[in-house]
Amino acid sequence: MSAQVTLHDAIAGLVAEKRAVGYKYHAEAQLLARFEAFSRSEFPGVGTLTEELVWAWIAAAKQRAVKPATLQGMAAPVRELARSLGRRGVDAEGVTLPV
Repeated sequence: MSAQVTLHDAIAGLVAEKRAVGYKYHAEAQLLARFEAFSRSEFPGVGTLTEELVWAWIAAAKQRAVKPATLQGMAAPVRELARSLGRRGVDAEGVTLPV
């Protein structure tokens, strides 16, 4: 991400975009808020979407014994966030998700 686009701004933009086309996007917005909080606590000062951050998010979920279906549900909004950034021409550091 560039200096102009923070993780918070990217999430807010994605949520606004989804809601503008008619999706409620409440559960996803809550999950992305938890993802952002995880980012702030585990990667303070980074503020961007990185592959390392995404893998740490997934690893933390696996440590909590999150079931595979739940893990996929957690990964989907983060994957959509990376896609959204790509559509905006913002480099998301080639983030790939395993699920």
